[in-house]
Amino acid sequence: LLEISEKRSDRVYLKVRVPDDAALGVYPFALHTARGITRVKMLRVGALPSIAEAKDHAKPETAQQIALNCTVDGRVLAEDVDWYSFDAEAGQRIRIEAEGIRLGFYDYDLQFEVFGPDGELVVRADESSIGRADPVAGFLVEKAGTHRLALRDVAYRGSSLAAYRLHVGDRKS
Repeated sequence: LLEISEKRSDRVYLKVRVPDDAALGVYPFALHTARGITRVKMLRVGALPSIAEAKDHAKPETAQQIALNCTVDGRVLAEDVDWYSFDAEAGQRIRIEAEGIRLGFYDYDLQFEVFGPDGELVVRADESSIGRADPVAGFLVEKAGTHRLALRDVAYRGSSLAAYRLHVGDRKS
C-alpha cells in the first residue's frame, strides 16, 4: 500500500503497487474503518500491463490507440460505445476478451465488434461459454493495418458502476 487519501467523508482512495513477481489472480480485501469493515473488493492481477480508458473515444475517428498485449480498464455508460484501435500484421492471431459481469459490480451484457483497416466487420462477440455475458473471440488478421474495436452493452445500458477489463493481445501473450 502506497497511499490512502480521503477526498470525501464517505470515500477513500487507495494507491497500491503490485510487485513484478506477484502471482496472477484475484485478491480480495476489505478496509477497517471507524464505522466498521467495508464490503469486500477485489484486486485483479493479470498477465498483461493495464492502462486506463481515455476520456473521449466515443466515435471511430476518436478511437483510443492501444498496443497489443495490454488490458484496458474502463466503464460503459448508458448509450455509450467505447472505441479502441490497434495495429496488427497479416497472419497475426488476435485474441480479445472483455470482463464485465465477472467483475461483479453491475449486471450488464457486453459485446464487441472488430473492424479491419477497410472498415469491414472482422468479428463480433457477445456471450461466451467461458465468461457468460462477457465476450471472448479470436481471429486471424487478413489485412495488415489499423483495426478498430467497438465495445458496448448490447442494450446500450450502462452506469458508472459498469466497469470492464478489456484484454487485447496476440497469441504470443
